[in-house]
Formats: sequence, structure tokens, C-alpha cells
Amino acid sequence: MLKGILHYTPTYMKKYLVTFLALLSFSCLNAQPYTLSVLHDVYVPLVTSTSLNGSVVWDDIYAADVPLGFNFKIDTISTNAFFLSGPARVVSDTNMVKVTSGFFLTDAMLVDRGFVASASRSPLRYRVSGASGARIFKYEMFNAGFRSEYDSLGTLSDSISIQLWYYEGTNIVELRYGPSKISYPRLYFNNASTLGNPIVGYFKDNDPISGVGDFFLLSGDPLHPGIDSIHLDTSLSSQPLGLSSYPTNGTVYRFTPKFLGISNYSAITKVKVFPNPAKEYWKLDGLSNAAVIAVYNSVGRQIYSYSNTSAANTITINSVTANGLYVLEVKYKDGSVERIKLIKD
Repeated sequence: MLKGILHYTPTYMKKYLVTFLALLSFSCLNAQPYTLSVLHDVYVPLVTSTSLNGSVVWDDIYAADVPLGFNFKIDTISTNAFFLSGPARVVSDTNMVKVTSGFFLTDAMLVDRGFVASASRSPLRYRVSGASGARIFKYEMFNAGFRSEYDSLGTLSDSISIQLWYYEGTNIVELRYGPSKISYPRLYFNNASTLGNPIVGYFKDNDPISGVGDFFLLSGDPLHPGIDSIHLDTSLSSQPLGLSSYPTNGTVYRFTPKFLGISNYSAITKVKVFPNPAKEYWKLDGLSNAAVIAVYNSVGRQIYSYSNTSAANTITINSVTANGLYVLEVKYKDGSVERIKLIKD
């Protein structure tokens, strides 16, 4: 069933998601690649942007490949493009024979609200902003309608708007929820556990041949969600509930790669740092075999990067205004990586 949800056309995604959840066991995995943060920010539509669909009406089988303009990593899979497999599902690669990871913004079957008039009212669009090295790829599904409303009631009155952002340099992903009108949640979000509970989250390492892979679904209060970890199993078990309601306008789910978290520092390192904590600089010793050095702040943004490691013997930090936690990442010529906790006080 996991193969079905990730690799059949999105028109059937709803059906396969219901079946998929009915056949999975609910378990706590330790392989979550992201740390979840919930933020609130004003939702700003991407008015100045590039259209993906133009005036063409789309439905739930819509797919698109868009060059990012920079390299990005979804979990452990590197890519330089943005792949849509359905308007609300993003994958790391569209090649059916490759292992994929990605995000799903909602489990509802969606459709252009211009479906009846045959003229698009729900633009799919994107924009890249920021300077090189810190660019943000922004995708928006604006004013999307619900196919279940049309099929059941013959109307397309309800709508949602969602954006997905990729952050260059940090591989952070954000799901941003805008204004919505949802009159029939039990009709739109009819997952296997509880009618009306939306499914939002990400999947990792789905193998299209074996069907093996993991899902991580947000659950409970949309403002304080937990994460249900699910792995394919042939036995029936208790099911994840999903979110108790659809995210409100301005909700932002930020997924930060766990290598920036405090639980993934290297226990023993070749590089020695002193002083640490520091006020004005960190001195580094043991860089002879280092290839690239980078420093990240506590939210995962890269603030220093050195490919000439001789220039990184001393990292001056008096221009860094915020005290607190930083991460030094050292990539060696043999491909190994060390991550060291740094503190500025």
C-alpha cells in the first residue's frame, strides 16, 4: 500500500491513503529526519510569481518539474529541482525506480475552482527570492477547491491556500497555511481513523519496488502537534488520528534537519575548538584534512562557510549579535563529517 500512495497517480491518492492507513501499524520510530517547530507568520500570497498552470484548469493528477536554481536536500536525497506529484504532494524525484522522500500538505483531493468554467481560478505558482547562498524557493497552491465537494454537492464554494518553502543552505522546509473555508471537513478529510482530521506531514525512503518506507504524520492540536511515526506492516493496529482540525491562517510548520539539533553532535572530534563558550572568536585546531567548514545558527541558517580551511583557523564572532547555540560542521576530504556544539556568550 505504501507503494500505492507514493507512486500511483494523485487522483487516487485519497483512496490509497485510506487503505494505506488501515494496513499500517502505529509505532514510534527513531528515524525522524526533522525537528518540527510551529510558528505564526502573516500569510502573503505570491502575487509576483511564475505560473505553473497558466490559464489551464488542473485537478489532483497535476504534476510538474521546476528547476530550483540551487542544490537542496530532502532528508538524505539531493536534488536541484522541485517535483510536484499532485498539487499538494512534493517528492524528491519523479523517477519511479528511485527511493523518494517528500512532503504532503494535505490529504484532501483538490481541484481548480475553475473546473466547471474551464478557466483557472486557482493558480499554482512559484518564486525564488533572496541572495545566492540564502535563497528561498516558494511554491503556492492558491484558492484550491475540494473535489469531494464538487462530486457530492456539485459546488466549489470552499477553498484553501498553502505555500511550501525550501531554504537554500540549511535544507529547512516550511509548510505555510493561509486563509481557508472548510464547511465539510468530514467530507474532505475522511482518513481511516477519524473523519474530518486532516493528514499533514512527510515521508522518507519510500522504495517503489518493495514498498518499504516511513511516514511521519502531524497529530493532535494543530498549534501544538505531535508526530505519529508509521512503518509499513501487514498487521492491523491502532491508527494515527491526524490533526484535530485544519491549520488556521498564518500557521507555519518548520521542518529543520536533525543534524542541526542538539542530539546529533559528534561524540569524539578531530577538530578542537577554544575558547568555547566564546565572546569574540573561536580558534580551531586540527583542520589539516578538512575540505569544507560551515557554522549554522540555532534555527539552521548558515552564517559562515569556508572552502579554504586555512582561513578558518579563527572564526570571528563579534559581529554575530545573538548569544546562544551554534553548530560547527566540518566535512573532511574522505567524506566523513563532524558536528560540534559552539556557544557564544
